[in-house]
Amino acid sequence: MQNYTPARFAILLATCATLFFTACSSNEQGKRSENQSSQMYLKKDLQAPVANQQPKELTIHGDTRIDPYYWLNDRDDPEVTAYLEAENDYARNMMSHLAGFEDELYDEIIGRIKQTDLSVPYLDNGYWYYTRYDEGKEYAIHVRRKGNMEAEEEVMLDVNVLAEPYDFYNAGGLSVSPDNRILSYGE
Repeated sequence: MQNYTPARFAILLATCATLFFTACSSNEQGKRSENQSSQMYLKKDLQAPVANQQPKELTIHGDTRIDPYYWLNDRDDPEVTAYLEAENDYARNMMSHLAGFEDELYDEIIGRIKQTDLSVPYLDNGYWYYTRYDEGKEYAIHVRRKGNMEAEEEVMLDVNVLAEPYDFYNAGGLSVSPDNRILSYGE
């Protein structure tokens, strides 16, 4: 028989309390998850759209393959648009019971993202280069300072400005000329 000292008893009590409260909170999440998944199974009568197979032979570098869904590449084809709309409708119907949860999850993820951020500056050819993100902006701002970090900031490339007319934009491969006068980048 072991001796139960007050310290051992306190540790045992704390462990039991932790397990109890963890189980209670997990059970609440489990009920929520179970309820959400059971709502999805109530919709089992909905039939997912099935894309037609229209085999197309593709030969590249002497290698031939058959792609039965190649026709889906044509964004201007009304049949492709109709199929994608049917898939989107199906997904909306199947996921409709999660609408509140999706918003809650999105807000939580956004809440964990640092809205204003700054990369580690590095010195190259007399300039300190770094990238920063401003709150509410989606893309990077590439900047530099001459000589030291207290010098005036020079914006080399504000990707947010370039991205304005597009739904998505990507700029990369930034390179500054040896005389520090020309910036090249790919888009």
